[in-house]
Amino acid sequence: MANTFILDIITAVGGEPRDYASAGEAVVVSVRLKNTGSQGLYISATATWDSTQLSFDPAYAWAEMLQTIYFRANAIMPNKDVKVTAYGWWWDGSQWINDSGKEKDLLLAAAAPEVSGFQVTQYQKV
Repeated sequence: MANTFILDIITAVGGEPRDYASAGEAVVVSVRLKNTGSQGLYISATATWDSTQLSFDPAYAWAEMLQTIYFRANAIMPNKDVKVTAYGWWWDGSQWINDSGKEKDLLLAAAAPEVSGFQVTQYQKV
């Protein structure tokens, strides 16, 4: 019985939602998880970031039927592209049941080209 559905994974850098970041930038990962069950229940989200488990705030939350909750985590962009894999969970009274998942790529921003070592070799006044 499916009771959760991940609507989306949102990545934000500097307060701006975007799908790229420079190495070393702080990134906020938000998972928007909806209770699709027929009654209120506890839901939770987990995600891996570059093979590291993220800690979300809140860790879990009560969600009424059809309510959507945002779960947020912070990470620092490594010097490579990252795949964020998120999972939705619901509590059945004795254990957490995983029943939804989604992936999102976060790309390493292209570095601006460096300009150096140039000089004016000829100058002509017009």
